[in-house]
Amino acid sequence: MSGIFFFCFVWLLGWGGAVVFARSLEQLDPEREWRVESISLSGNEQFDTETLLAELQTTTRPWYMPWKQQPLFDPVTFTRDLERVRHYYETQGYYQAQVTYELHTDDARGSVSLAVRIVENESVTVGALSVEVKAKPRTGVALPKRLPLESGDLFTEAAYVQTDQTLRQVFLQQGHSWVEIERKAEVDLNTRQAQVTYSISPGPPTIFGATHVDGTRKVDPHLVLRELTYASGEPFSLTDIERSRQNLLNLDLFHSVHMEFQQEGEKPRQVPIRIRVAEKEPRSIRLGAGYSTDEEFIGLAAWQHRNWLGGGRRLSAELRLSAIQRSIGATFVQPYFLAHDTVLHIDAQQGQEDEDTYLLNYSRLRPRIERHFSPTFSGFVDYRVEFLKFNEVGSSTIRALEGLRREGVLSGPTLGLVWDTTEDLLNPTQGGMLSVVANQAGTVWGGDYKFFSLTAEAKHYQRLGWGVVLATRLKMGLSDFFGSQRNIPLSERFYAGGDGGVRGYGRRKLGALNAADDPLGGLSALEGSVELRRPLWRELAGAVFLDFGQLSLESYDIPVDDLQFAPGFGLSYATRIGPLRFDVGFPIDPADDDEPWRVHFGIGQSF
Repeated sequence: MSGIFFFCFVWLLGWGGAVVFARSLEQLDPEREWRVESISLSGNEQFDTETLLAELQTTTRPWYMPWKQQPLFDPVTFTRDLERVRHYYETQGYYQAQVTYELHTDDARGSVSLAVRIVENESVTVGALSVEVKAKPRTGVALPKRLPLESGDLFTEAAYVQTDQTLRQVFLQQGHSWVEIERKAEVDLNTRQAQVTYSISPGPPTIFGATHVDGTRKVDPHLVLRELTYASGEPFSLTDIERSRQNLLNLDLFHSVHMEFQQEGEKPRQVPIRIRVAEKEPRSIRLGAGYSTDEEFIGLAAWQHRNWLGGGRRLSAELRLSAIQRSIGATFVQPYFLAHDTVLHIDAQQGQEDEDTYLLNYSRLRPRIERHFSPTFSGFVDYRVEFLKFNEVGSSTIRALEGLRREGVLSGPTLGLVWDTTEDLLNPTQGGMLSVVANQAGTVWGGDYKFFSLTAEAKHYQRLGWGVVLATRLKMGLSDFFGSQRNIPLSERFYAGGDGGVRGYGRRKLGALNAADDPLGGLSALEGSVELRRPLWRELAGAVFLDFGQLSLESYDIPVDDLQFAPGFGLSYATRIGPLRFDVGFPIDPADDDEPWRVHFGIGQSF
């Protein structure tokens, strides 16, 4: 095989009576069964050993399974593995990489040890890149200013293909559904440069044709068509197809949604669309358990009907039990409420919150209307009607807050706006989020509690290279009461500290405390975090962070001059439900009776 040198020499090593020989693949006895003892790599500077070993089909026994027999060694598979490593280097821009091997056998044990040696040599870069548009469209499509592959970049297969996809999407977005792209790359190993050309034939402008639905069994096909953001006769747009597909997935009625618009043969001006769906079962029961530092053990039982009475309506019931929260509730969801992008939620709940400061029993009814103005911008308005009853409130808390309304009705509206450009809810790596929520109670349709609050929070995520993500967060809250302070319930005050907040402190332990060290909460709040996250090994990732925050007992008094800081570090393990997270925070200036560090467990990133 080209690029592979066979080493044929004898290496005698005495170890516990064993004799190890250095051989070539041709010298192995084909009638004997050989097993893989070890695989080592050397000479790889551009790519780590773990990445290259993932290209091999020849494997070793996992270190954590010493009882398992070592894998069989197949010379043919190993020969192909060497070519796979060489090909991997080629896809990454290293066209002259040399991959050789040494094979050592232990005849007594029937095992082989493989040493793969790599000479990477120089990389190939893009010398010149040209994009040619044949029969330029009348609409004047503007090409991107920056492509995944540019002159001077390392010539990698991924960037080469991604540039094709980027150019194709530009024309698909502008109504050219039959766009064709021919790409060509000429690699000169003498100059170590690649000349890259993309030739684009956009085809004529097209419009949407008829849409056909396949795969529906219990769901009315009209419900699928209702979620489309385009109509027959409108200009073709890939954005409309992607938004329509996301709308269908958001209904939670389908395992998968595929929207096809390409076809063989003639290329008509009208583009028919075929939607293929795979339905979920309409009813489901979900049982779950978990653990977090704040709530300790958590139990969850839920029932859901995804198409209750048809029309994509959802009805669900949920029981939740933890050290802090015990509740049972039901939720009704009506999609397409009055308008295409508007959803009605009605939540009813009976529950109990067991906090250090109080034990709250509550009954709650909360209808909410959500509106999606764009894929990244949404808003909601709801009205809360709650009956609150506070028990186990210490006398020192009542004195510090100058009175307490132990029970009463909370009645009032809530308004919220959310702008979200993150790509992953549980583990975002780019984009940002800005949310503003305003609450008011007692002045519209009565109620015993009379107050208002405003909370604003901004988050931002940025990739810095080498897998590092910079995550930042800033949260501010303001609230005030009408009349006396007893008109704002304890559960509506701001609290700080714990998982998801300032991690160097216990749950709600940052800010003013009463004589029994129970949190009093605040009427003004400020919190923030700066965190660096990076993958470490396979699914394991690490983080270092600095959290800060503080509360004020006064309204409109942002406590910027009294912030408390807590640096720390964390580890997380990626799972299908989100990263399992372990954080340790160290308060810089803790109180005399506070712990010098805090440990937090949770699922999903802290923010």
